[in-house]
Amino acid sequence: MYSKDFILLTSGGTLLKIYFKSIRFIKTDNYLSTFHYDDCKFFTCCISLKKVQIHLPDFFTQINRSTIINENEISQVFKREKILILNDGSRHRISYRRFKRLKLKIMHIS
Repeated sequence: MYSKDFILLTSGGTLLKIYFKSIRFIKTDNYLSTFHYDDCKFFTCCISLKKVQIHLPDFFTQINRSTIINENEISQVFKREKILILNDGSRHRISYRRFKRLKLKIMHIS
């Protein structure tokens, strides 16, 4: 279930409500998506990245085939290496095509 403020995820017998603003990044491997949120918490469930992306607010950006990040969590961007670091210290590779889009989006916000 989706709302404008949160997402409800299920895995096995567990139901979890995660507020969008607390999600740092979402990483997927096939249809198994892992939501990293708050301080080092994560939740894995069976949902495609494409299905999740439809319901995410505008401050989320897909940076490669398997990762969506919360733009508000970006700490550093290394242009030459196409890597960004989030506030939690996690490093993520940005595809060349997605880097161009991210750059335009960040410049538009500034």
